[in-house]
Amino acid sequence: MISIDGFLAESFRFANDRWDSQEFSVSTTGIFSYDKFQHFFGSLIGTILLFILLLLLCNSGHEMILYSALTMLTLGFLWEIKDGFVPDKDPNYIRIGKWVYCFGGDGFSWKDLLADWIGIQIGMFITSFLFQVFRLWN
Repeated sequence: MISIDGFLAESFRFANDRWDSQEFSVSTTGIFSYDKFQHFFGSLIGTILLFILLLLLCNSGHEMILYSALTMLTLGFLWEIKDGFVPDKDPNYIRIGKWVYCFGGDGFSWKDLLADWIGIQIGMFITSFLFQVFRLWN
């Protein structure tokens, strides 16, 4: 076991998840209760918001689309590596009222990364469209 700032990490593991898994730390309903949809939607929104932030800060061109996509993909990959090392039932929880969050995961999931990638691709399409509209608007 590896201990990093009090968190116990086991050896690296892969998730044995399904496409319709509903593992999440916060109780949700409907389509948002599916883990893969959360990865898709989070990456989609993250890509768009990061693009807008970079565009406002840098006022640059198409490379901001690529930077936002690569940043989101890197964050998703690092999160999955973290899930591979830190167990889901880690004793170190953060409790805020009724909300409980554990920094652990059920293992590295290629399916989560694929859902992230699909969200990023659609986010890139939307940001490319937004960039064209923004460029015509100015």
